[in-house]
Amino acid sequence: MRTSANRWVGIFCLGLMLAWLCLGCNVTTDKIDTWAESVNGEARIAHVVADASAEMPLRVYAVLKLIRVRQFDLLTATMKEMPPADRMKLIQASAPKIGGLFEVPDLSVQAAAKDILYMFMQFDDAQVKRSARQAILLWYKNGFAKKYAAGKFSAYHVLKRVGAPATDLLVELIAKEPEQKTRVKLAKIARDIDHPALKKRVSDVLITWYNEQLPNLTDDLLELACYVRDERLTELLNGYVADKKNPFPIRLSALNSLSFAPSRLSLPIATRLFINRKEHIDLRGIAIEIIRKAGDADMVKYISPFLRDEDVKWAAFAAILKLGGAEAVSTAFDGLNPNVTFWRGDYRVARRHLKKLPTAAAPKLAAYLTSKHVPLVTLALIGLQYSADAALLEKAIKPLADDARPIPNFIDGKTYTLGMMARESAAAIEKRLAEPPPAALPKQADEDADEPE
Repeated sequence: MRTSANRWVGIFCLGLMLAWLCLGCNVTTDKIDTWAESVNGEARIAHVVADASAEMPLRVYAVLKLIRVRQFDLLTATMKEMPPADRMKLIQASAPKIGGLFEVPDLSVQAAAKDILYMFMQFDDAQVKRSARQAILLWYKNGFAKKYAAGKFSAYHVLKRVGAPATDLLVELIAKEPEQKTRVKLAKIARDIDHPALKKRVSDVLITWYNEQLPNLTDDLLELACYVRDERLTELLNGYVADKKNPFPIRLSALNSLSFAPSRLSLPIATRLFINRKEHIDLRGIAIEIIRKAGDADMVKYISPFLRDEDVKWAAFAAILKLGGAEAVSTAFDGLNPNVTFWRGDYRVARRHLKKLPTAAAPKLAAYLTSKHVPLVTLALIGLQYSADAALLEKAIKPLADDARPIPNFIDGKTYTLGMMARESAAAIEKRLAEPPPAALPKQADEDADEPE
């Protein structure tokens, strides 16, 4: 009797267990909606996404639900753990539905859909990449300004990843965008995609605008040329800067535009401006920056005479060291007039450029430690902090530790001697030599990199 009763209890419990299991397997869209409102419900939805035994429409619905509740990280992690073949089937099935979320009024939902499609672009399937890219480009076409920063990834990162296929969109938006702040953002994206056809088409737009405004170009339009332009636009701005009949403020703005990612095409006009002492100092200052960035060692002979020009000597000093490197140390030092007053700020400016010299410059710098001119010894000690080795430290720098000659104006209102400088330089060199070489920084994925200002 008891055995029979136990048998019926076991059958009843087994039936309950089977019923519970069947109920658990019977996932519906309504249940997914309910889970989305419950504690830890997102994890249950993610389980449906990953369940290869579930029907595909239900899995797609689960994907859409995680997007709607902005669970990007959970959805991404879930899909990355799936077998590649199964993941690709799910992506192919869900991508069209995800694109449909762009019609939802809630911008945060649209942005979440964009982020997931952006993630799809990074999987190895050409059709998926193409479809996701097209959907994203269409989404950005209208209301770009408000969509720029929406979601996990800004338009800068997304469109930079899209690359050259974003050309039509970027050109169209730049041409019609009324807000300068947004146009600059678009120009920066075009700059960093760095594609010849994109540069040409953006330049076509800018050249049309410039020709309509000549001779009074606006600063707003000139600012766009800071970021993206082709050789035609560079030559147009070169000519505009060269013509002294044009208003000075606009010549200055045009030259400033040329100084961003300067071209060798601008070297002739930059050189003429710099060597002309009658030109405004602001023009000469920007011109030497163009020479420093775009020139080569052959330019040193044109710049070196201006080491005696007190208005531009430190700009010339910096350009000579940048263009000539270690071989130009003697030119830079010998060209300075050590009998004029060197101020604290002068040494600070010089330090910024001396610290960039290669170690090969150390012997040439050390040659000036025996100079009778205190400013030149000071400059040499500053440069050696960044390039001297242990042998040079012992042989040439430590023997100056008791040199009592003062360095005028090195520290405002205080006495500072070459000996003090030598001791501080020695300590800096010893610290540098004791440090391990810096490890190479890992390359960041572009979606993690800081967006440039």
